[in-house]
Amino acid sequence: MRRVSFRRLALTGFGPYRERVEVSFTKGINAYVAPNERGKSSLVMGMLATIFGLPTKADPSAFGHARFRNWDNPQRFEGEVEFEADGVVYRIRRDFDTHRVSLAKLENGQYIGLVTGEHNPEARRKPNTLYEEKLADIFGMTSRELFESTFCITQPIPEAKRLDEKVQELLSGAGTGFARALAVLVSELSDQTKNTGDRGVTPRNQRNNRTLEDLESRIQALEAEIDSARHTVDSLETVRKDLAKIEGELNEKRAALASKEAILSAWSEWKRLAAEFRRATKDQAGLEAALDQARDLSAEIESGVRAIQEAYPEFEGAPPDVDAQLGKLVSLKEKLAEIAQGISEAERAAKARQSDLDRLETELRAMRDWGTLGPGAEAIVHRARRNGTVLLQKWHDFVGRLEELRECDAHLAGRFRAFTEASPDELRLLEGYSARRSELTRKLEAAKREVEIVEERIKAHARRREEHARRYAAIASLGPGAGAMIRQKIEALRKERELRAALAERERALVMPRSLRLVAGLVPGLVAAGIAAWLVSDRPIGSAASAAAWPGVALAGVVAALLFGAAGYLLAGAVHARKVGAAKLKLEMRTLEAELARCRQEMAGVDQALGAVVATDEAELGALQAKVEQRDEEARELDAEQALIAGESDVLSARRAFEQAREECEAFAEATRRFAELFGDVDAAFSEWKALLDKKQRLETLTREFAREAFGCDPSDAHAAMLSSPSTSDVWKEVARVVAVGSSTDDSRTVNDLAAFLERCDPSWWDEAAAEARRHESISSDIQAAKAAIDAGKQHVEALTARAKEFEEAYAMESASLGAILAASGGEPAVARQRWADRRSRLEKVARARASLDTLLGQYSAATVDELREKRIGASNRAAQALADWKHLITRNPGLPEVDEADDAELIEGRLKTLARDTEALRGQVTELEKRRGDLIAEQRSLEGSTPVNIAQSLERLARLKRQREDVELLADALTVACLELTAAIADFQRSYRGRLENAATEHFQRITGVERRAVVIDEDFKVHVHQAGVPCDLGQLSKGAQDQLYIALRLAIADLLAQDYLLPLIFDDPFPTCDSARLANLGATLRQIALDRQVLVMSHIESLRTWGTPVEVRR
Repeated sequence: MRRVSFRRLALTGFGPYRERVEVSFTKGINAYVAPNERGKSSLVMGMLATIFGLPTKADPSAFGHARFRNWDNPQRFEGEVEFEADGVVYRIRRDFDTHRVSLAKLENGQYIGLVTGEHNPEARRKPNTLYEEKLADIFGMTSRELFESTFCITQPIPEAKRLDEKVQELLSGAGTGFARALAVLVSELSDQTKNTGDRGVTPRNQRNNRTLEDLESRIQALEAEIDSARHTVDSLETVRKDLAKIEGELNEKRAALASKEAILSAWSEWKRLAAEFRRATKDQAGLEAALDQARDLSAEIESGVRAIQEAYPEFEGAPPDVDAQLGKLVSLKEKLAEIAQGISEAERAAKARQSDLDRLETELRAMRDWGTLGPGAEAIVHRARRNGTVLLQKWHDFVGRLEELRECDAHLAGRFRAFTEASPDELRLLEGYSARRSELTRKLEAAKREVEIVEERIKAHARRREEHARRYAAIASLGPGAGAMIRQKIEALRKERELRAALAERERALVMPRSLRLVAGLVPGLVAAGIAAWLVSDRPIGSAASAAAWPGVALAGVVAALLFGAAGYLLAGAVHARKVGAAKLKLEMRTLEAELARCRQEMAGVDQALGAVVATDEAELGALQAKVEQRDEEARELDAEQALIAGESDVLSARRAFEQAREECEAFAEATRRFAELFGDVDAAFSEWKALLDKKQRLETLTREFAREAFGCDPSDAHAAMLSSPSTSDVWKEVARVVAVGSSTDDSRTVNDLAAFLERCDPSWWDEAAAEARRHESISSDIQAAKAAIDAGKQHVEALTARAKEFEEAYAMESASLGAILAASGGEPAVARQRWADRRSRLEKVARARASLDTLLGQYSAATVDELREKRIGASNRAAQALADWKHLITRNPGLPEVDEADDAELIEGRLKTLARDTEALRGQVTELEKRRGDLIAEQRSLEGSTPVNIAQSLERLARLKRQREDVELLADALTVACLELTAAIADFQRSYRGRLENAATEHFQRITGVERRAVVIDEDFKVHVHQAGVPCDLGQLSKGAQDQLYIALRLAIADLLAQDYLLPLIFDDPFPTCDSARLANLGATLRQIALDRQVLVMSHIESLRTWGTPVEVRR
């Protein structure tokens, strides 16, 4: 039996524990009592996560990282568990982020590593098998869920309606010895056949073939080979017969095809010769027409040349560029005419422009001189108008700000004079006057409350001290260590009881049962009596002599029986003493008696130390221990409270703080009294004064900036500032210049004058000024344009006169070499040029005729007309020869069409198509027969070249395979029967453990609830029922508390049944909220009894549970 207990737990970054915390455990009951949400459940889950692993899950409701990682997300997220198993200390360390785990064993004060690596409980790849094997060896399981379902009892408690399937497996032994044996049989059966599902052994058949299926496949394949060999022999003879028949048909078809192809070839020659005859006849006709056309073109060329020579004799011997020269003379004459016309028009235009110039200059002299403003006078006037409006508005703003400044000075010197004359210290007090006064008042009230609170705390603590002394006056004689001494006596009483039981057990073992010793004496006595009677009397039994001798026989038998019976009785006692080891038992009894004396001596010492308050009952001692520990715990709390409560010095300090706050309030009121008397609302008046100061500063800044930027002077000098001053801004100067040009008065000397003019100036003045400036600018532009045009006209006439002289000289030079040609045309170069164009047109017509002749001769590869005539004769000869060859072919091949039938294309085409169709059909038949012949030859070769199996040997091998199949089927049937029988045996065993579980659960349920006639019943479907005095009771009829206690009883019963193999700690995570005080006491007694054999961890918020066992402390 493997006994496991936890020694220490350390967690970092888990649940509420951001930093590392440690918890130590002892054997027996460990009680951790703390308020809700203080990490009790996190300790339990952290322990399980460290041992069995923590999945990487993002769902905060599931058991995983998202649920248990500390909200501050610290760098370290790990756990460590130290535990003891059968006296060997182990340690598990786990990094929850990386799933790295290490299992080590303590040897000689150092931890020796057993397993290291990665262990992720829900990883897709293969888990860390070595680590899980170690878990299974130590804890008997590798599943966190199974551990929770078996040894952890948490809140809220689930309904106890049905046992968890994994718990059923663990209790029933499935997966251990029986399961392994069954697994071996199933594995052997799976090696023989895949159809384990059909045999009722597994839920479904296997996927891959096994020995039986392989044998079946081999048998089927061999039978197919035998059938194939028999088929091959029959097929070869059939193929040879079909091949001979195909050969005969193929020869007949080939002969018919050759005949058709010969006729088709003659048809082709007939068509070729017919085409050749037609081509030769066509060539002959073409050459005859070409010869006639060539003769006509030669005659046209000769007559054209003679006509040109007679009509244009002046151009005989003319230079090649005569046309260009004549064209140049025509162009020169036309340009001279254009120049003369241009000079006349230019002179007329010059006179008109001079007249316009005189008129414009007269109109300009009658206007104001807007030209002094420079280019774009109209734009300047418009800009001045816009700027004037803006400047006038700025001037008004400037004058208004000066007036506001005077008003601000008046207020500051009048109503707010007190603030103006106040010292800096007074101004600092007035800054936030109401807030400062409220803060001082609040501080005074807080100091007063602090004095009252400190005094009340001291009084309340004194009252709690008096109440504590009154409540525990009965045990006032017991010192602070009395709880440990009472626990020592309880342990001593438990040990005394165990020692007495062990001593009584050895006394019973040492004494042989009286019935056995009587039997040991009676048997040899009876045997001895019979022998004695036989020796004393030699007469047969039943005779008269025998009857007479019976008194002596009886006496002898009695004596022998007594002697041998006594010897047997004594000998049986000696044998029994030797068998049980009497000496060893007596030595153990002496040791137990010595330990019992020491235990009683220890109890006497405890009784003496406890004094008058002494009890001998464990229950009374337990209640006394709880009361003493409760008293000590409350005393510690009072001491801790007293350390936090202020003393007399703190009271004096609080009173001094109150006096100081009152003095500060009075000083503040005195310093600000005159302002409070002057102004009802000091804060509002102070804010108004500060706003006036800010306004004055802002106005001074604005007026100063305006005066300096616009006029370069102080605000006081702005009205008399001269606009012509260099320091005046350009925009003011530009407006002044426009006003100076457009106004007949002196309205632009000073800023004040200009502002006054702008104030009284209406929009019509600006409109008239802009219109006149625009007209002045337009006339000035027109005058400049007129003067420029007159100068340009004069220059143009001079240029035309110079060009005319140049053209006249060029004309004389060009006409000198063409005197005869010009004379024939009356001296007009245009007429001479037209005659030259007519002559050239006639020459081009002759050239075209000559080109046509050349083209015609070139078509027939002839250089002259005579050579063309010879080619016509050759074509006639070729046509005659083609006709002769065509007729000769028809004579050699009767049946071909005659020459006079060659024009009937439909007849010839029909005959040819029929012949071609018949030939193609024969060719296809030959091809198909050749293909069939090739296939048959290939099939014959395949059949002749194949090596069929030996049918006789194959039949022998087939018989052997069938015998092997029968052997495997027999083995599979035997394994199937074994699996089914073992499965039935396991089911019978599982039915038996339900009874043991029912008895254990009933015992615990009766002890916890105090109701003796209640029984727990578990049916075949593992559903849980309760019978009350033999009558079934539905679980819903039980109270919630009773249902919770039933669940706890079941879990305790499960732990009892599993204790035969693994004695693991029981963990209770606050599962007792529905228990009343009586049943809670019953549970405490039950757990104290269980804690004698196994470790128990209790996590709860109920203060009274602190006395159940050793208190647990969470160290940070």
